[in-house]
Amino acid sequence: IKKDTKIKLIEAGTNFSKIQIVTSTNNGKEYYAPAGQVPSVLNEIRTLTSDLTEIYEDKPDLNKLTDTVAREDVFNKKDLRSVKDSSEVLWYFINIDERKGWIKDSELTKISAYNWKAFGFEVLKDQADEFLYDPKSPTPFLNKLCSYLEGEDGEVDKYVTTAELQGAFRNQGKAKKISRLVCYHSSEWYW
Repeated sequence: IKKDTKIKLIEAGTNFSKIQIVTSTNNGKEYYAPAGQVPSVLNEIRTLTSDLTEIYEDKPDLNKLTDTVAREDVFNKKDLRSVKDSSEVLWYFINIDERKGWIKDSELTKISAYNWKAFGFEVLKDQADEFLYDPKSPTPFLNKLCSYLEGEDGEVDKYVTTAELQGAFRNQGKAKKISRLVCYHSSEWYW
């Protein structure tokens, strides 16, 4: 928020204070800002004397506050809320699990919709064109599938049972991994 913006202190805090930005379009939305960067007089409209470099929609938990996301995620930018700041920098609002915040467009990595690996798909190209499989010489696809099913029926083996598949599909993590295995065959009749 730029210098000379009018704000109102709603609640003073030790680390973060609740503020309201006073504009004709704000509609009373409240934010949290570092306590030392905002005027300290409650319920009076004041003008910022310097730029306010950070604001939060929810009161930050100091134990969880970080400026990095610990993992990579894929988002469709069309589905994200975006704003441009006064310097015309585009920002996107990201919500990952319990962490949420704004990230600059320039800090995002753009990926092609055709880049299956970036979306978590694993392509296995060396599959045998067989309707049945031999557990004594399993294909890479079968080995990968069995590794995802390990322990579903209490056994670690190279046999795929209906019970194992049903158990795996009840587990969201395993179901996602299995659903993203892509197996190439030389003929569409083999699957």
